[in-house]
Amino acid sequence: MILKQKRVRKKSRHRNQWKKFKLMKKWMKFLDDERVYYEKYLYYVMNKPKGVISATEDTRHATVLDLLGELAIKRGVFPVGRLDIDTHGFLLLTNNGALSHAMLSPKKHVEKIYIAKIEGIMTDEDQVSFEKGNYIGRWL
Repeated sequence: MILKQKRVRKKSRHRNQWKKFKLMKKWMKFLDDERVYYEKYLYYVMNKPKGVISATEDTRHATVLDLLGELAIKRGVFPVGRLDIDTHGFLLLTNNGALSHAMLSPKKHVEKIYIAKIEGIMTDEDQVSFEKGNYIGRWL
């Protein structure tokens, strides 16, 4: 539609840089006389609210992508890791699969820190246990 309306144009910018004896050209694209830039990867940082799930789609609950909108969905953005539905906090979302794998792969040993709000009273023994780190199971 916008092509038929002639709202898109491109303009050549010549560079007089010889690289292997070829003249380099760079094309700039415009929509309604405003320059358009292409970004291969998108990155979003979110404070995920309680009640929203860290998923790309769900029929019963709101997802983090519901909060971002159509561009994120169309460009294949997904959460890097997950937070439970009843928790809130920092969540990175991207369409960069290599970055996601590098951050989540156990072989990469990327340290993650979680802060827990405890109901009740912690004993000195509980505090020592938390400071050492808690093993919560092989498959969790």
